[in-house]
Amino acid sequence: MATGVDGNIFVALANRLSALTFIPALDIAWPNVDYPGEGGAKASIFLEAQHIPNETVTYSVGKGQGMRQGLFQVSVMYTKGAGIVKPLDIAHEVILHFAKGTILFSDSAKVVVNRVPWASGPIIDDDRIKMPITIPYEATAI
Repeated sequence: MATGVDGNIFVALANRLSALTFIPALDIAWPNVDYPGEGGAKASIFLEAQHIPNETVTYSVGKGQGMRQGLFQVSVMYTKGAGIVKPLDIAHEVILHFAKGTILFSDSAKVVVNRVPWASGPIIDDDRIKMPITIPYEATAI
């Protein structure tokens, strides 16, 4: 359970991603959590989440909390050599799920997706491709 605003921003974004369903279901590799877990096998297709906070913007003089901003990056990890149409389709579903204007809450944070998310071109690894989807957000303490 998160106690600070930044932790609650991540929780709000992570909860939203966890609510996205695919058939068949896709695993999610979370930041600083071993994937696959002990004794598990890495799926050929899965999602990888990263939280990239940015500087806080203060709109007034004083002790105000300000507006936090950052990026939530969800990457489609896909089998190398299998084309890019299917990973683009998965990316499309993530983009729709985090549409501009989406409002999320978690305890002490209100998070707003403030721009249309976008998919970037694939990054090719030894055994798979990684297609990042960038989800920009602004958040405030509540």
